[in-house]
Amino acid sequence: MVIEADALKQYIGEARELFKEGISKLEEFEEAVLILAKTLESYQDLIDISTVVPKEKFIKYRLSRLIKRMSFERNKTVLGIRIKFHLGNYQELRDIIINYIDSHIRPTDTLFLFDDYSIGIIYILDKNLESKVKVLTRIEEILSNFEIQLDYKVKSNIRWDLSTTELDPSDSVEEFLTRLKEGRE
Repeated sequence: MVIEADALKQYIGEARELFKEGISKLEEFEEAVLILAKTLESYQDLIDISTVVPKEKFIKYRLSRLIKRMSFERNKTVLGIRIKFHLGNYQELRDIIINYIDSHIRPTDTLFLFDDYSIGIIYILDKNLESKVKVLTRIEEILSNFEIQLDYKVKSNIRWDLSTTELDPSDSVEEFLTRLKEGRE
């Protein structure tokens, strides 16, 4: 009996230690989950989770570096295009349109979302009218090709507005994005 009681005490002691270790591991896991949640929350400020497209806040740093580099470039310019969608009752098309456009622009072009979920695209172009016309024609083609795929009922209820802004050498990132957002040249 004494041996069984000692064995039982030993098992209970081991179980208590394993339980304490388990609680400790659970606390570590809880901390990791909280850190992950905070990280995800900060990413949501920078990237649209449903489309994995960067938001305006994220693009500001990249654009500031681009503006600095472009100050040394005499025959290139930065062109911003804003596409504002009016989707009516078809808001679910937003992610589909964004992904469609993202898959049809050049890898060197930068797609991002404004706070109002309109789309911005940054292009680096030669400083001539022909380059600008080419890009605008290409965007119009992309949007038209997407529209062709839609049912007539949907097609008649959606529309978009395009506006462009060219980077002025004296622009700050905020000034450039504000002009682009407001549709000012």
